[in-house]
Amino acid sequence: MTNATRSVPGSSLTTAELSPYSLDERSTLARAVERFRAKTDLRLPPVVGHNSRPLGAIFEKDVRRLLLTPFGHALLQNPTFGANLSQHIRPCPVHEMTDHITTLVDHYHRSDGRRK
Repeated sequence: MTNATRSVPGSSLTTAELSPYSLDERSTLARAVERFRAKTDLRLPPVVGHNSRPLGAIFEKDVRRLLLTPFGHALLQNPTFGANLSQHIRPCPVHEMTDHITTLVDHYHRSDGRRK
């Protein structure tokens, strides 16, 4: 078993899950695409702001939908469109990862999948 898949003692989370990859709010959309290419299992990287505060996430399906348009790759090079992630960040529920799973599911259900 590798470090990426080995569970941390006393936790159901792997070491990789305890230190997830995130994007800084100042990252470009092109940087997000690079990360999706480099980490093929990455689906929903969080976007963090000042002091690593979660702002939302970039959804792989949204990036893929953009890239599959006839002009997607050209849009990434457009400084007005691809210069930052702000217009591509989706709100997501934020919850403490050390809480019990039922608390997390209840919180997610009450938020209807949106950050409040």
